[in-house]
Amino acid sequence: MRWVSFAILVAVVLVLQTTLVPRLSIRGIFPDLLLIVALYYALQAPEAPAMLAGWICGLMMDLSAGGRVGVLAFAFGLVGVLVVKIRDLTFRDNPLLQMFVALVAGSIVHGIERGQRVLWGEAAAGMGDALLTGVFVAMYTAALTPYVHWLLSRARGLLLLPLRTARTRR
Repeated sequence: MRWVSFAILVAVVLVLQTTLVPRLSIRGIFPDLLLIVALYYALQAPEAPAMLAGWICGLMMDLSAGGRVGVLAFAFGLVGVLVVKIRDLTFRDNPLLQMFVALVAGSIVHGIERGQRVLWGEAAAGMGDALLTGVFVAMYTAALTPYVHWLLSRARGLLLLPLRTARTRR
C-alpha cells in the first residue's frame, strides 16, 4: 500500500465530507464518506495497513469535527480491526456484504461517537435519540457504500493497492 496515494484520497474525501455532504443532509442525517473509505481499505488492503488506515480516517474525522480528538479514531480503528479479522470469511466484492458491513460498522462508530457526546453533555438529545440518529447515519452510509467501493475499485491501480491472490488453507 502506498501511503502518499492514501493521504491524497483521504484529503479529497475529507474535503467532500466537509463541503458536499452537508448539502446531502436529510434532517441532520448524512453519509460518512471517510467511513466508506476506511471500510474499503479494511476489506481490500493488507492486514496491518488496513487497520492503520481505519484509525487514520477516524483521526481525520476527529480533527475536522473539532470535538474530542480520539473518539472517532478509536471507533474507526475498532471497526477496522473487526472487519480485517472477518474479511477472509466473506466475499469482499459483494455489494450486499459491503452494505451490511457499512451498516454494522456505521452503527458501532456513530453509536460510540454520539453516546460519548451525550455522556459528556454535548448533545441536547437523550441517549436513545442519539443512538437512533447514529443508526440512520449508518443506513445512509450503507446505501452509498457499493457505489463508492465500485469507484475505488476502478481506481485500484491509482491507489496502488496490491492485487489479492488466492490463499490455500491447509
